[in-house]
Amino acid sequence: MSAYLHAFGAHLPPRVVSNAELADRLKCTPEWIESVSGIRERRWAGEETTVADLAFAAAEDCLTRAGADRSKLGMVIVASGSAPPGFPGPAAEVAARLGLENAPVLDLPMASAGSLFGMALASRLADSLGDILVVGAEKMSAVIQAYPLDQNTAILFGDGAGAVLISNREGPRRILHSVLHTSGELRQELSFDWKSALKMNGGSVILHAARKIPSAIREVLEHESIAPADVSTFLVHQANQNLLVRVAKALAVPTERVFSNIARYGNTSSASLLIAAAECESISTRGATEPVAARRPADSGPEEGRSGLARFSASGATEPVAAGRPADSGPEEGRSGLARFSASGATESVAAGRPADSGFEEGRSDPARFSASGATEPVAAGRPADSGPEEGRSGPAPLREKPGPVVFAAFGAGFHWGALVAA
Repeated sequence: MSAYLHAFGAHLPPRVVSNAELADRLKCTPEWIESVSGIRERRWAGEETTVADLAFAAAEDCLTRAGADRSKLGMVIVASGSAPPGFPGPAAEVAARLGLENAPVLDLPMASAGSLFGMALASRLADSLGDILVVGAEKMSAVIQAYPLDQNTAILFGDGAGAVLISNREGPRRILHSVLHTSGELRQELSFDWKSALKMNGGSVILHAARKIPSAIREVLEHESIAPADVSTFLVHQANQNLLVRVAKALAVPTERVFSNIARYGNTSSASLLIAAAECESISTRGATEPVAARRPADSGPEEGRSGLARFSASGATEPVAAGRPADSGPEEGRSGLARFSASGATESVAAGRPADSGFEEGRSDPARFSASGATEPVAAGRPADSGPEEGRSGPAPLREKPGPVVFAAFGAGFHWGALVAA
């Protein structure tokens, strides 16, 4: 098997939904939302925007970045857990809008882990089909607004799409191995069928994810005789900042090696992995991207007409962010939302005052440290944890610049989970 990663792309709707806006509808406070989710804002698509619209925009961005001839695409795979029921699925529309006439398409109706499963499948088919475009696209705002809003789920999800071009042609990184797993007996712990509201046993989901993601990562790395410490960047489904920290701890790697942008976009389900990859690639391929436009919050997302990836100044630092954000704090005790973990792995209630996505302390090369209780130490103000490293500091390694392996991992409804390694 010879399959290579050529480029990533992403699209995020222009509308930013702040915690303040949601708090008004949920009869809670913005501070409470931050304290239980670590999310500051998310993107919601317009009512007329479809999953296929989001997917097509991300596909265009990916193909443009790759400089690829779309007419040479051998297959299109679209993963989505929020596409409306019925047939055909969004993949056929995406292919038609790309101008493809005979290339086969495949819909993966999988939330959260769908894009990872699509990548693994594409890596196995590339030898016979050539260029394969994998897209994860979600309109989760339609899911959570289909029924009366629930505080435990409405605060989490956002809309967006990500894409990756995989081919048997030699590219920047070769896919070395992947592992996929499913545990169907737990399928009801996180489910949605459009006939009733989204069901989520948050405590169960986060506990299983915190165990199964590191396990899958170890499995795929051991197959290639790679130590976690030798991985340059971990790109993990952006479900919960707590989960990302827990994965790093389980693998005994510095927390900053696990890329994070959840504070800006929330949980975009199957799109999140590829949005994160596109953003990480965007930072690395341009080194430092163009300065943030004046009066635009540093991680508020795209201006009109942009593809939505956060931009960084020449120093790598974004504009200041509001102080007092809970970093990756978990749920209040007794809630079914996002779980918190202590050093022992047991869930616990959240300590007040945690900076949400806090950045690097002066003189440190890693994000804020976590004590045994899970609370962080104070951090320097104005550096969002998912804004990327300052100049000269270590952070998630650029996807193209560093020779070290890159790991992709996800866990989602089903339960489905797995990992993929490329170098």
